[in-house]
Amino acid sequence: MTSEHQRRLKNMTPPIYSNNSTMRITNPIERYTWATYFILIITLSLIGDTLILIASSSKYKAIQLHKVIVTIMQHMAVCDILTALAALYGPVAMIADGEVLGKVACYLSTFIVYLSFPTSFLLISAITTTKMWLVKYPLHCSGWSTRRSHVICVACWLFAATVDVAMVIVDKDDISFKYKGYKCDYHFSARIWKWLRPVLTIFTSLLPSIVAVIATLMLLLEARKVAKRGRGTLRWQGMTTVILTAVFYCLSIFPFSVYLIAGPHVTQEPTGWFHLQFYRCAWSILILSVVSNFYIYLLTVTSFRDFVLRRFPKATLGIFVKKFNAENSVYKFDSPKSRVFQMGK
Repeated sequence: MTSEHQRRLKNMTPPIYSNNSTMRITNPIERYTWATYFILIITLSLIGDTLILIASSSKYKAIQLHKVIVTIMQHMAVCDILTALAALYGPVAMIADGEVLGKVACYLSTFIVYLSFPTSFLLISAITTTKMWLVKYPLHCSGWSTRRSHVICVACWLFAATVDVAMVIVDKDDISFKYKGYKCDYHFSARIWKWLRPVLTIFTSLLPSIVAVIATLMLLLEARKVAKRGRGTLRWQGMTTVILTAVFYCLSIFPFSVYLIAGPHVTQEPTGWFHLQFYRCAWSILILSVVSNFYIYLLTVTSFRDFVLRRFPKATLGIFVKKFNAENSVYKFDSPKSRVFQMGK
């Protein structure tokens, strides 16, 4: 045994579960069902987020919201695309019933996931805080530029990258394929992760989530004050978009957060329902966050919905949008008489 290998073993903590073959999904129908689900979500995400980037580009400007909000939406779409591409490793492994894409794809998918999800937390925090600030101080924010919003988003990416940097510095090779989720993952085996991982989680995930919740509540309170004072026309379109985005994201990450918090303390067999079934269900719910924004924008942003309908009239998505537009009069989303869901910027 080499001195380097002895050093690594000395600095490792035992994993909370093993990666034996009993974690395989032995039923082919179940395995293919999971693979089909993930492929569907990934495909919808790649299509939807690409449409968001196209619609929000300077050529079309089909998302008619505040330019700072639109810029953050673009970064969120890029983040979701990266997550979807990294998540593609899972269904491929499920179909093959094992690791087939090689070491490079394994490492890339792991580092991308640990970059994209913290970035999503930070961007959700940024978009809710920005919208609250726009509603509370509209005159002060009138001079905000697209360049400033890009700086904010880049700062989110760089801060989230500290997780990947720490992983590389501590032990970049502490990655392997796990049958628990049919994907590659980082083991966090070194003893330093006992305190470093909670610290990084607090600053890149927990605190941004708390900020997003507080900003959303403050946004609702401020909107109520503005509506009561009758200070001009309250622009509910952007507010509804931001609130629904934040709410759905928080709901989608909740089951996985429960697993991360409770997992190390659940003393059951590695093949028990919590470490297998609950984990897989939590991951499948979490991955919904990469496709949700597209449908939220379809629901709340009239200009984006019109763009999709006009550019893709024969697509199944276009048929769905046509049906939604036909039923709008029932829900009063576009009615000028509706005070609550009045459409503006």
